[in-house]
Amino acid sequence: MHITLGNWTQDKLDNLLHQSAGIKDIGARIDFLSGHFRNIDYKESTLTGSADIPEVLTVNLSGVDCFTYLDYIEAMRLSGSFSEFIENCENVISFSKNFQNKEASALRIEYKNSEGFIATYYPDFFVKTDERTVYIVETKGREEEDDKLKFERLQKWCKDVNNRQSKMEYRALYIKQEEWEKYTPKSFDEVVRLFGK
Repeated sequence: MHITLGNWTQDKLDNLLHQSAGIKDIGARIDFLSGHFRNIDYKESTLTGSADIPEVLTVNLSGVDCFTYLDYIEAMRLSGSFSEFIENCENVISFSKNFQNKEASALRIEYKNSEGFIATYYPDFFVKTDERTVYIVETKGREEEDDKLKFERLQKWCKDVNNRQSKMEYRALYIKQEEWEKYTPKSFDEVVRLFGK
């Protein structure tokens, strides 16, 4: 394991993560955390591992690329302490927001809405937990009429894609904010256990 904290200390991170754990709204927690890391220098190739070199857990807060920045913020969002942050870095290989942009390479899924029309649905996040498993995560504050239909379509999409190929396994997760606040999971493994029905 390689850990470089840059301008941070373990005590400062513990304090920050303890503060963020008290923020119940997921979006507000992400904003709070990312606000403390927006000025980190951009740096390529901070991770250890390749096709020829074994992967080593690396946390480098002195410089990040776009993907490691997102990975660290997601691991911090799930954590209440520095040790939980390190554990959550081990649970999640990568994390990404699915942007609702027609020009971007966003995942768009068509579904039949409650009025019987074909509509487009953009799931919220992707979380890769190992070389073969990607969770497609939908988070909900207030549920709307079509939300159940969208998630049922996402589940069917995952099943169809998994039946057509074997390189990756896609799994759907639906996380309601009220249930998140009730249970407050501390790792992505715990998120899967609670919401992976």
